[in-house]
This record gives sequence, C-alpha cells and structure tokens, in this order.
Amino acid sequence: MMIVLSLVPSPEQVLIMVLIRNYCEVDWKGGVAIALMDRQIRRRGDHPSCVFGGNNHSWRLWCPKGRYSGSHDSKQQVLSVAPGDNEDRVGMFFDVLSGTLSFYEVHISPRGLKDRKVHLHPYHGPFASQHLPGIGFGLRSYGSSAFLCGIYYIL
Repeated sequence: MMIVLSLVPSPEQVLIMVLIRNYCEVDWKGGVAIALMDRQIRRRGDHPSCVFGGNNHSWRLWCPKGRYSGSHDSKQQVLSVAPGDNEDRVGMFFDVLSGTLSFYEVHISPRGLKDRKVHLHPYHGPFASQHLPGIGFGLRSYGSSAFLCGIYYIL
C-alpha cells in the first residue's frame, strides 16, 4: 500500500506540473516510489485506484533496498536491475511528444566526472500534457526519505 500525496501543499510532498518534456532526479532512502500521474487520478482513500501505479492514469517506480519494480494499471513488474550498493538516486524522463516515460538509476561520479545512467524501465503510449510527478512512501516505510535533486525542463 502506498500513500498518495494530494495536491494540497504540505512539507511531506512534492508535486510539480509537467510541461512537454522534463527530467528529474530523486535521492532516496528506504522504501520510496517515484511516479508520474495524470491529473485524473483519485488521490484520496485506500482503494488501489488511488495508489501510484494502481490505475491506468499513473506509472510508478518502487525503490526499496535490494530491488526495483515498475507498476502501471495495477500490473507490477519486478525489474531485472538490482540497485547498486551505493546507488540511491533515480531519474525519470517524461516526453509528451514522443509518448515516452523512462526511469533510470543514476550513478554519481566522484570528482565531478560525468554521471552514468542505467535505463531501468520504459513506458510507451499516448500521454496527455497534464501530468504531475510524485513521490510516495509505503505505509511501513519508517525512516524513509526522498529529496528532489532537480527538475530540468527540456525545450
């Protein structure tokens, strides 16, 4: 069960309007989900349709220690890429024009060298332009945290 964040501003949430293309990165610890949701998603209650990835209007990458899984329309898929020992940053690229949503594991390079991204999972399909990225936490994810490192709008 995931807690889905509402659109009412609070210190526990980060939701930002997505334009045409963007890329964002999140540092995470514990059990965290990074997601993209259509504005049509129900955001209240404990019904599966209110959960990131639990309906056909949202897509989720779940990042607990030891494995990644992707979810859309209540169909969960465990990904073959396991998180690296020290890799606690993921990226999400969204492009309305090409109908692409991709999740990445980000390997931070020491001494300012170029970071490396490992492609984790793609989703394809027609996307409306009114989507919101989101961060969610599992109900039993005590001590979990997420930090939005940056959002980059691509022209």
